[in-house]
Amino acid sequence: MSTKRSAVVSKNSSLAPAVESLELLTANEVCHLLKLSKKSLQRRRRAGTLPFIVLGQNCIRFKRSAIELLVMTGEVSQRTRKAA
Repeated sequence: MSTKRSAVVSKNSSLAPAVESLELLTANEVCHLLKLSKKSLQRRRRAGTLPFIVLGQNCIRFKRSAIELLVMTGEVSQRTRKAA
């Protein structure tokens, strides 16, 4: 599916930012990107520090562009694990 989408985007480069901004991530993907536990992600979502989209009763997604922007601006930092 992503191959088809990128083929369409390459034909009209003005659509590229719009299509990329629509990329949605699951909670597991955001946890992996930010190196957070699911509980920490849930706390940040409830506190309003992570924007999210509700797609159904039990379906929550996060915009990749919004998560990356928060990381770049330093509003949400990626946790680094200390070496033992």
